[in-house]
Amino acid sequence: MNIQFKSRGLCVHDLNRSVRFYEDALDFTPQRSPHTLDLACLPGSGELHNARGRLQSVRNAQGVDLTLFELENPQSSGSLERRPNNQYGLTHLAFWVADISRSAERIDAAGGKIYPHTRAFFSEAQVTMMYAIDPNGIRIELMHCPEENDRFSHSGMCTSAIEPALDFYSQLNFAEAERFDLQSEWLDTINELDDVRLSAQMVRNAQGDTLELLKIDHPLCVGALTRAPLNSYGFNFLMLSATDLTAAAHAIEANGGIVHFRAQDQRGLYGLSCSDPNGVRLEILRRQPHSS
Repeated sequence: MNIQFKSRGLCVHDLNRSVRFYEDALDFTPQRSPHTLDLACLPGSGELHNARGRLQSVRNAQGVDLTLFELENPQSSGSLERRPNNQYGLTHLAFWVADISRSAERIDAAGGKIYPHTRAFFSEAQVTMMYAIDPNGIRIELMHCPEENDRFSHSGMCTSAIEPALDFYSQLNFAEAERFDLQSEWLDTINELDDVRLSAQMVRNAQGDTLELLKIDHPLCVGALTRAPLNSYGFNFLMLSATDLTAAAHAIEANGGIVHFRAQDQRGLYGLSCSDPNGVRLEILRRQPHSS
């Protein structure tokens, strides 16, 4: 079925401000002018009748895509504060940076917020980390290691169990990569939690897109294993494409996911709105077989 990962979807409060933030703070470039669209034509919008909004894609030099969208009817809602790291679902966007202090200054100047008290050092890996947020409360993890250049690292999500999540994402062409089983004081600092014990399993596709599957054993995770509404502020969904959506739907459902909505027109199925076993929203669009 040739599933490909495409983008990370962010529901934002002010589209223009958010585009400027990712340009000025993290070197993303808009791919086209913001455009208005009827979200009834997109998979996932079946839950939002007569929804309208604006959408803007941005991309960095590495080819990493973010899809920023602002809903006008119904208006987007929710908290613009950073979510707890032990809340189920999509948690953060992580970047390698050459200079954490300089990157933090850029984020602050562009309208984000930095949290210096989260700065921590992972001695075994020689990695320094610190959290910030964008103007919508989306966590941005800044990471520094002498051998790494400026680049996007991964998208993070909090899961209830790693093995089922591994099985699920293997059906979406992500392969098992590095794993870290950790307990240390620096984890308490970066996560703003006490006595943190966790496992972090990285999965990666052939194009280098990386997801971090986090299983936090202590403190207990919070939240429901159900996807947030499309109009909820924050890191909202992962976008993929597939040449065979019927096969994609079968793979989703056979591995513990849910297909919530099938978008069809006179030509047949053209989109799926799904969730993984932990309630992470997945939007899958039909791609022609010859597409790259």
